[in-house]
Amino acid sequence: MEAAIEQLQNVEKQMRLAGDVAGTKKAVTEILQLCFEAKDWKALNDQIILLSKKRGQLKQVMFILISLQINSIKLGNFCAMIFLGGF
Repeated sequence: MEAAIEQLQNVEKQMRLAGDVAGTKKAVTEILQLCFEAKDWKALNDQIILLSKKRGQLKQVMFILISLQINSIKLGNFCAMIFLGGF
């Protein structure tokens, strides 16, 4: 997984520097999808933070990152409620 993420990070950088919104969004989405499918929550969070701090990150990509983080918080709260017997 780490090698695939590293390769996608290189693609993301190339796309971001070229101003290619669609290519950048695709690379970012694939990076986050890899972490999600592996259920590696720490890596997912680390990637969200890393990608959001990239210099010149495109606004459309930032929207994806923020939306995902909000959904992660909601999912985490929902799971905590289930675990604690809130439902």
